[in-house]
Amino acid sequence: MGKDYLEHNLHREIFFIEYGSKHLAFEHTALVPKGRFLTVAMIGKCIDEAVLPRDSHQIVHDFLTLPQIDRILPGIEGAPLACACAPRMTVITARSAFGDRFAIIGDALGPRLNKDGLFSAHVTASRLAQTVLQDGIDKQALARGYGKAIK
Repeated sequence: MGKDYLEHNLHREIFFIEYGSKHLAFEHTALVPKGRFLTVAMIGKCIDEAVLPRDSHQIVHDFLTLPQIDRILPGIEGAPLACACAPRMTVITARSAFGDRFAIIGDALGPRLNKDGLFSAHVTASRLAQTVLQDGIDKQALARGYGKAIK
């Protein structure tokens, strides 16, 4: 829709929407203006169930046609979709974070340090390395050292 449209309607502010509709199950959506583009970040069951890129496109289109969105951004339903992605985010700690001769580290392990991937990788890899060098690589050794760290 362009930079002028977004500045006029969003006033360089981020909007958080905490609901969708009967057909769009969202837990959280953010509308973030970025120059002449609008980023629509969504979390919810309907996003989790999207399989193909066209599913994500349809969900974004359906979201932009909701009456509550039209009140914030009148006429936005006709805007072209520049791109869409569906990254997966860890929201709970891995059930089997380690076993005999393997361990999960960093963001893949759990959400505690989400959005700080380098630090998360450093903390978990350091503790894992210490455990491997001092205690061993079997499941029981990893549970004693690394298991305590990730809890």
